[in-house]
Amino acid sequence: MGSSPDAARPVPPSLMPEPRPVIEIVLGDDVLRLDGTVVETLHRAATGHRFHVSHVAVEAKEKRGTLHLRVGVEVGGSIVGGVRLSVPEERRDEVLALFAEARRRRDEIAGGG
Repeated sequence: MGSSPDAARPVPPSLMPEPRPVIEIVLGDDVLRLDGTVVETLHRAATGHRFHVSHVAVEAKEKRGTLHLRVGVEVGGSIVGGVRLSVPEERRDEVLALFAEARRRRDEIAGGG
């Protein structure tokens, strides 16, 4: 019994993309994750949200030492859906680095690798 020409073939290891580390930041009841090309927001008592790095949009406003984020998708110049997160000053750089890495991964995809 032969295999059909359309049968899936394993990808040689030399062509597999390098695994990317998962970045996870716990912010009280919220968890912010970058897993491969997916940004996730999870809450202890609510539904989580998943966004591909090509689609995620973030709005950040600083007020009295706290970074207030809106994470969702951009539609017509506004961020819709998603979630709001408050980031204490001591976690600010960590969270900004996560989104910088998400942008880098998005640009890598857009540039073809």
